[in-house]
Amino acid sequence: MQNLATIQKILYIKSIEGADVIELVSINEKQCIAKKGEFKTGDHCVYFEAGSFLPIEERYEFLRRNTYRDNKFMGTGFLIKTINMRGETSQGLALPIRMFPEVVGRAIGEDVTELLNVRKYELPFGAMDEYETKTISKYMSLVLRHRPKAAYITLDKNGWADVSSLIEGLNRSRRVSLTFEDIKYVVENNDKKRYSFNDDLTKIRANQGHSVKVDVELKESQPPTILYHGTAGRYIGSIIRDGLKAKKRLHVHLSSDKNTAIKVGRRHGKPVILIIDSVKMYTEGYKFYLSENGVWLTEHVPAKYLMFNDVISEYCEM
Repeated sequence: MQNLATIQKILYIKSIEGADVIELVSINEKQCIAKKGEFKTGDHCVYFEAGSFLPIEERYEFLRRNTYRDNKFMGTGFLIKTINMRGETSQGLALPIRMFPEVVGRAIGEDVTELLNVRKYELPFGAMDEYETKTISKYMSLVLRHRPKAAYITLDKNGWADVSSLIEGLNRSRRVSLTFEDIKYVVENNDKKRYSFNDDLTKIRANQGHSVKVDVELKESQPPTILYHGTAGRYIGSIIRDGLKAKKRLHVHLSSDKNTAIKVGRRHGKPVILIIDSVKMYTEGYKFYLSENGVWLTEHVPAKYLMFNDVISEYCEM
């Protein structure tokens, strides 16, 4: 078994420019970011290597927000990773020896991996866990559809971003260490197929859902006879008055199957499913577009094309 958790000594402490609450500590030729004042030079600590998977215990709960994982391969725990913060690289995690009464008195360099129930975090080749995939995908959605400046990138007129710039920006803004393979995995495994690469994989864009003004080169298409829209009951009053509006987005999002609409509606509360007379809209001159990931789009659905008589019967039990 790899020595994932060992007893180590703090060799020196270094301040981080512009950081008020963290500092850099050196352990056995590696460095970690630690809470300012947590250690003094010469203190003993428990050092966890990057790739360690810590058990669910109260003493590690402060890690939950950024390190908690739950997947079918490893179960639940806290994943220690190499991270970049304030221009410094943190290689693992150092915690004060006082947090671990069971290891007090152990010698420098002694392995306590098994004693502390630490495991190596390993997934099948090419796999990312669900938490990582969703977290990265949500932030990519924010950046590629609404706020490109959040990751220090720009979108061209057709919504494309440079892949290398996106990776650099995500790593800088989220203090992570993503690679091209990570982004490719998210694109290929996103259940909503939100993103597309260009032919040579040098550019990436969101397929739809933008609030920033871009033209993702949607092709006008003839819609099916009816389409569905999922919403919540509290919005029905304004929908009866104004129809379905794109609001901050460029288009109203519609689906060709009821189950997708139910899932969308559940994001907002108890779902209500509206039925759109899309064939009548189309014959009366309204334009529809079908995105690369199968979402039907139009700029506005006036109330007269909504089948309100069917609304009540379409309340869905949670």
